Amino acid sequence: MAGFKIQDITGKLGFLRSYSSLVIPLVITLVGLSAFIPIHIINGRLQERIKKASITAGGRRITQLIKTAGSNRQWEMEKVYQDACQQDANEISRLASQTTERELLSYKVFPKAKGSSTLVFVDFGRRFQEAIDKLLVGAKAMDCPSEAELNKHIGKTPSASVAVPSLRLAGRTNTAEASKRDELIIDEICRERAESILVYITPLDLSGYEFWQDYRYLGMDESLEDCWYWQIGYWIIEDIIKTIEAVNAGSDNVLTSPAKRLLDVSFAVAGDSKTSQAEQQPSYVTETETGLTIPCTRRVTNEKVDVVHFRFSILIDNRFIQPFMQELCSAREHRFAGFSGDGDHQLFRHNQITVLKEQLQIIDREDEQHSRYCYGEGAVFQLDMVCEYIFNKDGYVAIKPQTVKQVTGNAVEN
Repeated sequence: MAGFKIQDITGKLGFLRSYSSLVIPLVITLVGLSAFIPIHIINGRLQERIKKASITAGGRRITQLIKTAGSNRQWEMEKVYQDACQQDANEISRLASQTTERELLSYKVFPKAKGSSTLVFVDFGRRFQEAIDKLLVGAKAMDCPSEAELNKHIGKTPSASVAVPSLRLAGRTNTAEASKRDELIIDEICRERAESILVYITPLDLSGYEFWQDYRYLGMDESLEDCWYWQIGYWIIEDIIKTIEAVNAGSDNVLTSPAKRLLDVSFAVAGDSKTSQAEQQPSYVTETETGLTIPCTRRVTNEKVDVVHFRFSILIDNRFIQPFMQELCSAREHRFAGFSGDGDHQLFRHNQITVLKEQLQIIDREDEQHSRYCYGEGAVFQLDMVCEYIFNKDGYVAIKPQTVKQVTGNAVEN
């Protein structure tokens, strides 16, 4: 310590003072070096991790994908698949159109009448009635014996002057024996009728038949529209009767048939002011509130389909109610030879009915309306139904009258 002198310290400080401008850069350098070393280490570890997780593993995955990659001609297989999907879509559209490509009652009316004679409309009405009559023959359908028929048979007995308004004679003979004999004759006639047919149907209970029976020409456009809507009505009536024919197939007579009697087919609301058959013309449903019921399907006429509501009542064996409804809504075949009627006959299928509403009630056989009818021994119910019928616009747009197009629109214009 004796050798230590203040002058030595002062001298050293003076030396440092001479290099003071280098101190700060030197400190920064030292700090930077101290930070660089850990960063360098961390960076090296990160690179190693990336190499293992991304480059090495990713490379292996790429190698695997290369091995499993599809052929460079796979686009051809994809095109085949897409073409098949397109073909399916086209087939669905074609089948939908075919449901509405149906045989016409007359090929001289649509889309406009051939010529200016009103006889073309009279001819249409005649064909409408003939077609209904033919359907009834195919279904082995008739009504119960009429009063005239019963009186004709009663006329062969001593009580010839008795009128027969129902199963029970309205008038009375001079003796109880004659009256009883007449009743037995009537019972036998009614039973013979039941044993000779499969279902009770009278054409006057089918909307349209009476209309064309009392047809009056009111103008070209009006008559053309009448023909159009009753052509639609006929297609619907045809499907109902074909359904009855199908469920009754194999039966011997009304007594054993599931479907006993068709009470009516109509396109008007039951019980409304349209009491005449001539006023119960089919019409397109353009709003859910304007149909015969609010449709559970919510379907109305739009740019793709036309919708028609209809109702009918039928007497049916209670064991066959569900099978009847299933048959009504099932697909059935029809033939089509073009809208000119002279093309090659093709076999198409249609399935256009949906049940919207149904109601059941057991009948009272003692009621006057059932007095001449024989239904067999089983329980018979009255089934009242409201249904919708769908027409594909593309299927018949080529023959739809222009005045009808203005109301419904079209998916495809002529």
